[in-house]
Amino acid sequence: MVPKSYILFRIGERLCAADLQSTERLLRAAAPTPLPESPAHLLGVLNLEGTLIPVVDLREYVGCVARELNPDDRFLILESGGKRTALVVEEVLGVQEISMENGEWGASPSETARKVVEGVGKFDGEPVLILDAQAVASLPGGPDRNPGQGGSS
Repeated sequence: MVPKSYILFRIGERLCAADLQSTERLLRAAAPTPLPESPAHLLGVLNLEGTLIPVVDLREYVGCVARELNPDDRFLILESGGKRTALVVEEVLGVQEISMENGEWGASPSETARKVVEGVGKFDGEPVLILDAQAVASLPGGPDRNPGQGGSS
C-alpha cells in the first residue's frame, strides 16, 4: 500500500495516527464544559472560536485505562464531514508517512476498537492504530446529539 501522511500521537501507551488532511490543529488541553448524562468517552465541550466542539477521550476504545484529564495533555482537533472533534492525546510525535498493513494488530482488536480504528500500520516496528476521523466524530453522544438527549444510544 502507498504511504500516506499521518499525525502520530499517543493515547495512553498506544501509538495512534490520524490522517493529516483531517487534522485541523493542536491545542493545550483545558477543562471542557461537562454535559449531563454523557457517555464516559465524551468529556464535555470546548468553545473554540464560538463553536462548541465535543472533547473525546478514546483511551477505553484503544484498550487503555481511563484517567482524568492531565494539564500536560493536548487536544488534537480533527475535522471530517463538516464535524470537528477535540481528541485527548498525551503526546504528539509529529507527521509521518505510514502504510496501512493487512497484518495483525498484535492482539485481537476489540469490537470497541473496531468502531474507531480504520486500520493498522507500523512506525519504528511498533503497531500504529490508524483512527477513522469520521467514526470518531460520529460516536454516540458526539456532535450529532440532539439537545436535551442523554448520551446513550
